[in-house]
This record gives sequence, structure tokens and C-alpha cells, in this order.
Amino acid sequence: MKTVLVLLAVSLFFTFANPVDSFAQDKKNKSADKQVEVMPEYPGGFSALIEKIISDIKYPEDAKNNKIQGKVLVEFTVDENGNVTYPHTINKLGSGLDEEAIRVVKDLKFIPGKNEGKNVAVELVLPIMFKLEEK
Repeated sequence: MKTVLVLLAVSLFFTFANPVDSFAQDKKNKSADKQVEVMPEYPGGFSALIEKIISDIKYPEDAKNNKIQGKVLVEFTVDENGNVTYPHTINKLGSGLDEEAIRVVKDLKFIPGKNEGKNVAVELVLPIMFKLEEK
């Protein structure tokens, strides 16, 4: 069975996140903004972000063997320096898909968001779609 990874390329490229459960709330950066003048941006734009994630991500063997696929929503904060902090999944697919999505997202580096000309931390959600291709 051949595997394929697809990023959910919709108009909701990044979505502002709302706390979903108490676990997520505990891990959230309380000082992160949800509305900013300039959103964080991946160097090279959306297509460069897709290329980076596709080149780095590996479909977990457990998920392949159990034919598990679906969308993982990774919520995280881009801090004032453009680093990803507090990454966690909003939904759980299991079989290593959640952990793999987090592993790849936490290694990303962004151009930080800005408010009034100053770098600020911003909360974002990145949807990543895992899909198995049938023979």
C-alpha cells in the first residue's frame, strides 16, 4: 500500500484557536495574541511550508498497518522570535499520527507576528491531513 501525505490546503491555512479542553488550556501560552496586525509567516510562504512538512514527515508504521488516516489539528504558539512553542493536537487520531504531526511542526521557524511594530507571540492551528493511497 502506497502512502500519501496531504496538507489541508484550504482558506483556513492558519486558524486562531480556542481552548478545547483543560489539558490544552494548561499548556497554552497565556501571553499569546489571537488578533495581530501582521500574522506570523513561514519564510517562502505557504508553498514552502507545504514542501517543508512533506519532506520532513513520515507516516507512522502503526498507522499504516492499521489503515488509520485523517486530519490532525496542531495548535501551537509562534513566539516573539518565530519559534514554535506549546505544540499539541486538538483532536486525537492515535497510532503515532498525533506525535508525528507535533514532531514536524515543533521544528518549524516562522517570521513572527507583529502588533504596533513589535514582535508578538501568536496562537495558530495548522491542519495536517494523513491519507493512505489505495492500490
